[in-house]
Amino acid sequence: MPFLDPPTLLLANLLVGLTLVLVFMSTRVGLGSGARGMRSWLAGDVVLLTGQAVIAIDAVDFGRLLDIPPLTLSSGLVTAGIALHLVGIHRHARPAQKGAAPHAVALGLGVFVAAASVLMSEPAHRVMLLHVVLVAMLAATIARELVAVRRFFGVRILITAMGFAIVANVLLLLGAAARPEDVLKGAMPGLLINMVMTMVTTSAFVLWLQEELRETLRRAAHTDLLTGVLNRYGVLPQLRRELARSARHGTPLSVALCDIDHFKNINDTRGHAAGDGVLQAFSGALLRHARATDLVARWGGEEFLLVLPDTDAAHALAALQRMQGRMAQEAEAAGGVTFSAGIASTTDGAAADVDALLARADRRLYAAKATRNTVVAH
Repeated sequence: MPFLDPPTLLLANLLVGLTLVLVFMSTRVGLGSGARGMRSWLAGDVVLLTGQAVIAIDAVDFGRLLDIPPLTLSSGLVTAGIALHLVGIHRHARPAQKGAAPHAVALGLGVFVAAASVLMSEPAHRVMLLHVVLVAMLAATIARELVAVRRFFGVRILITAMGFAIVANVLLLLGAAARPEDVLKGAMPGLLINMVMTMVTTSAFVLWLQEELRETLRRAAHTDLLTGVLNRYGVLPQLRRELARSARHGTPLSVALCDIDHFKNINDTRGHAAGDGVLQAFSGALLRHARATDLVARWGGEEFLLVLPDTDAAHALAALQRMQGRMAQEAEAAGGVTFSAGIASTTDGAAADVDALLARADRRLYAAKATRNTVVAH
């Protein structure tokens, strides 16, 4: 087909490479520190497209291709390029693991495939070696790196594209074994498919990085930086959803505002660093003693909000008193402090909207603070 002639593919290869470089440069600036693994992926794009260009340059005469270095060079470059892509995935999925070893392994695989191809006289054997190495690398990366983060749409696209590549390589491997004399007939269409796959996987990788950054920013906006629990803006939407669910199903819901007793004295006598440590220890104790379905949030200063779904006032009172008792037994883990709490519930018989619940809990907290280390539910 005329549109698959080598000059056209070389031009397409060059345009694809320039486009990917521009996309990566702009994305790298936008993502900042969230762009882990992008350099490795970009290096893989450059090496992979170079390997494809080598085949296109030399593809004018397929018979000559069997006896000159470009075929061997291209196999090594394609292997190294895809391996560098997988290093980029590894670097992003496991940021704690640093060092040059993964890049050395990627380049070593490319050298191995190229060297082994030189020793093979049959072109079918060279093609089969390339396909075996690619299938092993892609399958291992999906299983070890991508399955765990498949909640991101970009990762699902990556898994799909890499799965397609695995199937294609297996079919080509079987075809090379069954009809070794036909291994070069699909070279030019294969180059076109490889360029499209490079664009798809690169776009999917960039999408994954952007999605992950959005999730990080959203979590940071809804999380208290010091204690790691929800902040006011993070818990209010969830409280509204729980309240709506309570109204739909006719189940009770309670909220408790908790205040660390004599917190100002801790800051004044022991310093603000000690006060921060008390806040962290107290929030950790609340999380340990709360149920998995409960919500814990820092409401502001030394005040914390507990949301207890499917819990009426009496059971909420019992739960908070149990927490007080356990924290007294774990005085060191809880920061050596006590707390007061005010509870409001949808079973109070008063208005059950968010503002009304919080206002009642706040009034009862004020009453509890009159004696300290007390829980007031009525």
